[in-house]
Amino acid sequence: MRRIRNLIVLTALIVCVLSYSSNRLSAQHFDFGYEYGFSSYFGDLNTFSDFTRTHETTASKAYYLGYGNRLGTIFLNYTVAEIHAADSNSFNTETINRNLSFRSPILEIGMTAEFNIMSLLSDHYGYTKWQVLAISGINVFQFNPYTIYDGQKISLRDLGTEGQGTVAYPEREKYSLTQLSVPLGLAIKYELGKKLWIGVGTKIRMTFTDYLDDVSTSYVDPEGLILQNGALAAELAFRGDELSPFNRIDVGSARGDDRNNDWYMTTYLTIGLRFKEDRIYRKRRPRSKKNSTNSCPTF
Repeated sequence: MRRIRNLIVLTALIVCVLSYSSNRLSAQHFDFGYEYGFSSYFGDLNTFSDFTRTHETTASKAYYLGYGNRLGTIFLNYTVAEIHAADSNSFNTETINRNLSFRSPILEIGMTAEFNIMSLLSDHYGYTKWQVLAISGINVFQFNPYTIYDGQKISLRDLGTEGQGTVAYPEREKYSLTQLSVPLGLAIKYELGKKLWIGVGTKIRMTFTDYLDDVSTSYVDPEGLILQNGALAAELAFRGDELSPFNRIDVGSARGDDRNNDWYMTTYLTIGLRFKEDRIYRKRRPRSKKNSTNSCPTF
């Protein structure tokens, strides 16, 4: 919890600094942007080491409104994505024999700050056509992992596949489907004109849950799981017996790795409209002849 609090405070500080600089610098802009790309995830069904070989992607899209200056932009963003993975794609025999799979929609809303590295490192006061951007912020997102069993879509969270809600595992509570994430990313944008820009980027989200895929800890006693959470919970806790009747589990053995939380990411193309304004110019007023010290003499 302390780590989460520190990240939120740091993000809020970054946003406040950028907001202050937006008010102090003369040229501001308003942005409306659209992203389209693909989403993927890292977790117990797709580890970092296996990502380049086994990752699966799904289309993602996002909309955002922004306000900023040449140093960067603060965005209010809304993202729709989906993540999924299956043990059948792994190269590890034990993982294949576990035979789990999941899909989950992601609905995300948040505040994101983009920092224009080109302008931060340059003495040039105006906007640069090429912009290399560092990205961070804070998001709230919803997810809901499910799997396909006997041709039906089955939501996994309420089943308690790892003993959540049972007397034998009182410390294992059902996880919340609403969580926080911290986006970290890089992007490149190019201004095609005064009001149009395009770009590419990637944003990885650090989350504070290990249950994006409904997998985290260890296997529980199937008989106890059947008695308290139902037969379907036991069926979906381990699906290796669907491949072979010789596939078995040991109670207490690892089903997942609870030392690391899950992550998800989006990689995208983006296009947007930018409306600039010069606040100093807007505030200028012609000085009256009476108060002017530089007016020319009249004859």
